[in-house]
Amino acid sequence: MEKETRSEEDYALLYRQTGLTKIGIDGLLEEENIKRILNIQENYFAENEVISKAMGYGTYIEYVDDPIPLAKLENGDILVSACTFLSFFRFGHSALVVDGEFRQLLESYSYGVPSKVSSIASMNDLSTLMVLRPKCDEQTRERVVEYAKKELTGLPYDFFVGFFSEKYPETIKSTHCTHILWYAYKKFGIDLDSNGGGIVKPQDIANSDQLELVQVYGFDPQTLWS
Repeated sequence: MEKETRSEEDYALLYRQTGLTKIGIDGLLEEENIKRILNIQENYFAENEVISKAMGYGTYIEYVDDPIPLAKLENGDILVSACTFLSFFRFGHSALVVDGEFRQLLESYSYGVPSKVSSIASMNDLSTLMVLRPKCDEQTRERVVEYAKKELTGLPYDFFVGFFSEKYPETIKSTHCTHILWYAYKKFGIDLDSNGGGIVKPQDIANSDQLELVQVYGFDPQTLWS
């Protein structure tokens, strides 16, 4: 990290040591935040206890006992986790970063909870986490965020959007954690659903070729969520 320039091999080593890709490393070095990188490295190898908590309707969510220090977040980034499950089926959770500086997310969390802007604290203690950045330009990401904050808050939660109802309606009336961020980008011509199915899931977003990885925690760093 103290080098003037770093080779691909250097970045590969740093990724194995921290879960941060070149984007994640460079973002923190631009802020001269080597301390954060070292903190991420320490947490990456820590033996954190995984705690399973019931969410209702037979679903569970997995936390770790120590919050995960994160890379520098930018507006429009996406957080994806495989932390929630029903029996042996993991459907995960995801959220849209709407304020990277103050670490705020737009989330559609669960039944009975309308979509809202929340703190990063709702996700930085999950047992698995990926930070992903859309490959579009910063201006487009800012437009997506402004649209999402204005038009996509206060929506009822509906896990089956795209199955029992239209996936991309002209006027959105309900949503869920992954659909809400997919819909926001789709409004600007960017389809983040990697398989184009009726229901867009966190894993579909994690495998999108329209996104690049910034940071990974809890997933296999080579296979990710394949």
